[in-house]
Amino acid sequence: MNHGPIIVLTIAERNRFADWLQQDIETNKLLLEQLSKLGSDGESVAKRMKIETTCEMIVYKKLRDIQEETITVKNEYDKET
Repeated sequence: MNHGPIIVLTIAERNRFADWLQQDIETNKLLLEQLSKLGSDGESVAKRMKIETTCEMIVYKKLRDIQEETITVKNEYDKET
């Protein structure tokens, strides 16, 4: 099964991307609060934004999990040397 191209990020790039995602997630939460005040007029936009925000949260969590695993592996390697 082909999932498309793989993007390889350096640790710094991964951290910057995760930070950007976190900031975008927080912004989206604030926007969702405002959209909820519009009632039914903002429902379709809010629904799409909720889906996008959920996806961002999943990617953010995966990036942070990778970072934690990298740190754990590095620490274990340091103990062995």
